[in-house]
Amino acid sequence: MLEDYRKSAGFLDRRIAELEEILGKDGGFLEELGYLRQKVEAGALNVAVLGQFKRGKTSFINALIGEDLLPTSVIPLTSIITVLKYGSKTQVKVIFSGNREKPIQMKDIGTYVTEKGNPANGKGVLLVEIDYPSDYLKSGIVLIDTPGVGSTFLHNTEVTYKYLGKIDVGIFLLSADPPVSHAELQFLKEVKGKIPVIFFILNKTDYLDDKQVKEVSEFNRSIMEKEMGGSINIYPFSAKLALEGKIRNERKLLKESGLEEFDKVLNEFFAKEKGRVLALSIRNSLLRLIGDASMSLELQRSSITTPLEELETRLEEFKEGVERIRAGQADAEPIIKSEIVKIMEAVDEDLDSFKKEQEPLLLEALERRFREKESLGKRELMTEIEEYYAHAIQEIFDSWRAKEEEMVRERFERIVSRFSGEANNAIERIKELSSEIFKVKASHVEAKDAFTLESGLYYKTERIFVSFGDEAKFILPGFAFRKLLWKELKRSALENLDMNCGRVRYDFLERLNKSSMRFLEQLDKKVDSTVKSITDSIEAGKKESRKGKKEAAKRISEIESRLENLNGISSALNGLKQ
Repeated sequence: MLEDYRKSAGFLDRRIAELEEILGKDGGFLEELGYLRQKVEAGALNVAVLGQFKRGKTSFINALIGEDLLPTSVIPLTSIITVLKYGSKTQVKVIFSGNREKPIQMKDIGTYVTEKGNPANGKGVLLVEIDYPSDYLKSGIVLIDTPGVGSTFLHNTEVTYKYLGKIDVGIFLLSADPPVSHAELQFLKEVKGKIPVIFFILNKTDYLDDKQVKEVSEFNRSIMEKEMGGSINIYPFSAKLALEGKIRNERKLLKESGLEEFDKVLNEFFAKEKGRVLALSIRNSLLRLIGDASMSLELQRSSITTPLEELETRLEEFKEGVERIRAGQADAEPIIKSEIVKIMEAVDEDLDSFKKEQEPLLLEALERRFREKESLGKRELMTEIEEYYAHAIQEIFDSWRAKEEEMVRERFERIVSRFSGEANNAIERIKELSSEIFKVKASHVEAKDAFTLESGLYYKTERIFVSFGDEAKFILPGFAFRKLLWKELKRSALENLDMNCGRVRYDFLERLNKSSMRFLEQLDKKVDSTVKSITDSIEAGKKESRKGKKEAAKRISEIESRLENLNGISSALNGLKQ
């Protein structure tokens, strides 16, 4: 298999060199060609761990490596791609917007990739690269930890979509609870055929018995096969047990975790299929690039050969068509805002029920703890009750908020998924419109142009016990102090329960509003970008046509020669052994 890849690598390297020569004047393509050349030379397979927030992607990578290397958290990660590749020694660097790089220590990764350390990616991090001396990576495997799809944030999901062109193998994580979501199905339909190979993992099986694992696996499989078409395998897995088993070197835990079985499947795949899949992935990237370049050249040729007056008429017709398409997208904002109102009405109802249910339970728990500890000294009792109270507030909200988040996320994703699809359809129609008006072949819209939801909705707890008095209260007799403390505790418990319900509500609303604003901005930007790429090509052609017939004829001849060469390279790539 290695010899086969060497042959394919030589073939691909020659095609890249040819494309660099043909497209040398179009700098926009050279960066991607440079990346693909590096990929050919490295022979490394990009294996991305994909899935929704809280599916355990980072824990899964740690389990494969066998060390608690990457930071895991119950809160969402920011929009950061983390790339883990082999190195003789551990080195970490952060790459920022503008390609500025900064070396950091492994212990400082959380400062850049967690929501706590880098809220909403305010530091402008593009990705974090880690060189690590792991036997698992030494064979040319690059592990990529991706932001949660359709969950953590809109800009996170975009980062993952934009990275799809660099992914050779996907490992898609589901979890035992909840089952596959609408956003996950949407993502899988978008990437179907774009990532050459996808493995499916059912993580967190340590929470279920064998019967439940089988039921959840079958349920997920039936839904995904119906939506995606074709059969799939789902591998039960517990990242928690796998990592523990590797650290403690316990065969029993490794077997129970599902790591032994999946490792066998993955290693067999790497041994037999790595070269073929890598070559196929690079080939597909080159074909996409050729399609975009060919469309740009054909638009330039059409602009040169069309009389200026007719070209202006066509351009005006194109712009009018674009405006009609944009008008069809105009209802996105009011509809999404209306849906947010409905979602928040449902949240309000749920919060009201939650509060009524939790008030007596909270008071009961606090009284029980108070009675258990009332023999303590005044200050000790105060400290004990404050700490317990803060913990109790967090505990009662955590479980409820997680379930409520699923409802909010599912409803919001449903509406934005509709407009995501419509946005891609609009872009497709714009390209088809340019094809009809300017008589060129349109390139297809790729999955990486898709949109989805930001929903990094989580509740931050604080120590919120309101002290009932000043220092003078501590000189009261013990029985009077305790009576006053309990009275104040009951009052503040209900007030703070209500206050935190308000905080949770505000958190949901703020994030929904921010997500919708970013989403709508991205819809406009994506359409604008498509229109700009088309009009720029047309303007380039117009500029050439004004140089005179001789220069125009020379440029047309050059364009046709480049198109012919691109077509030849495309045919050669399509003939690559799969």
